[in-house]
Amino acid sequence: MDTYAEIHKNVMAHRIPAESLGDIFARGLVVDSIAALKALDTTYLSRVFVLNFYASGSGGGGAFVFNSGSSATDNGGTVIAPDVGSGRWIRVVGNIISVKDFGAVLDGTTNNRTVVINALSVGGVVEIPEGTCAVEIDSNPLFTPGANTTIRGQGPTSVLRFNMTDSSSRTLFKISNSNVRFENLKIEINTSVAGGTIVIFEVSAGGLVLNNVEVDGAVTGDSGSSHLCHVLKCHNTTSWNKLRVNNCHWHDVTRCWLRENTATSAIKDIAVSFSTFERSEASMWAFNAPAGSITGVRFLGNTFEDPYINSVQPDSFCIGPQATDVTIIGNVFRGDGRDCIHIEEAAKNITIQGNTISMDLTGSAIFVLDNSVGAGAIPDRVTITGNVIKRTDEDQATGIGIELVNDGGDPPIDSITIGDNVIMGWGVGIKSGAEAHDLLSIHHNVIDKCGKGLESVYGCPGFKDNLLANCTTGIDT
Repeated sequence: MDTYAEIHKNVMAHRIPAESLGDIFARGLVVDSIAALKALDTTYLSRVFVLNFYASGSGGGGAFVFNSGSSATDNGGTVIAPDVGSGRWIRVVGNIISVKDFGAVLDGTTNNRTVVINALSVGGVVEIPEGTCAVEIDSNPLFTPGANTTIRGQGPTSVLRFNMTDSSSRTLFKISNSNVRFENLKIEINTSVAGGTIVIFEVSAGGLVLNNVEVDGAVTGDSGSSHLCHVLKCHNTTSWNKLRVNNCHWHDVTRCWLRENTATSAIKDIAVSFSTFERSEASMWAFNAPAGSITGVRFLGNTFEDPYINSVQPDSFCIGPQATDVTIIGNVFRGDGRDCIHIEEAAKNITIQGNTISMDLTGSAIFVLDNSVGAGAIPDRVTITGNVIKRTDEDQATGIGIELVNDGGDPPIDSITIGDNVIMGWGVGIKSGAEAHDLLSIHHNVIDKCGKGLESVYGCPGFKDNLLANCTTGIDT
């Protein structure tokens, strides 16, 4: 073994200060493993450098200082009890610890659950090195990171693999402390068990950041043998502010976001950007809050690819009751299914701008609906501008580009602007319901190659300067 190479690797991994390292070499010795450290006679030793956690190598070594007065709990990584006598060996750490410091074996099969728990209990920056860190899903919740904890990988080859061994419902990470970050790693569910529900992140505290995180939920769809996997689930009663999702890739899941209709919590400030979401078993993102509220949702530059696993064909994006100030800008939607963007009752201040929807749908690309949750519960101040809304097969017989429906006898859907869109290939380009819609403005749209350009557009004082081309029927009143 190259002793100096091992020392250099550990020094760099832990950002050990040079003065601490020099002191250790001047007054201590080097051993090959944590087991060897525990076996030392501490009578005359106070500083030791450990090459690796295990004598066989694989990392996890570092510098230790003996504290004869300490009785701290041995956590297997940063606090080590000697085999004989009192006192503790305390690891000298910089700003990063690794799960290897606690004995993780990244072979894809060894159960590292206790190791990860111990590493997270220290907090700070916890690194998942290259390799597959397997964890048995055998408790609920599995992990609860402390406030200001960062779990960081080294890219897609840093894998947290969760092995599902029964059909129980489990939460993997309970986010009940603020400002927790996950970045540069992959989370995958591994199971051959039928049934069961996995929630990867249950959120009841603000400041969660997911950056460059891939999630493979291993959901297979209609066969009936699959489990359920929700990436994010809101706690029903605890309110919180701020969620950031950036440059992520989530696929083969049940939902990216789950919020139960009975939830009373108030959620604010959600930003999702430059991420890819593909293959889900239910609506990918469903912001429903009939008993609470969701305010300040921003989606920028994301891709929704082949969004449907099974024949149910849910919406890619559902903006539901009590969702306010929602912005969907510059996203790309591709694939097939029922509806793409679904805006429901009591949603207010909704902006859908500059998106590309290229899909074959049985329903509508953008669907604005009053579902009659309660009197006056209607969508309000909806702006749909500058989008390209294209049916991929251009069959001119199926689906609707933009549809407005009031089916509950409530007042008309209020204050809607539909402008500067390109709508192509649908059975109907723009369709309104059987009731007039106040302050409805349809202007400067290009509607091309549709079976009907416009259908049942009532009460539209702002209808002007639209171009209808190559439609079988231009306007059907």
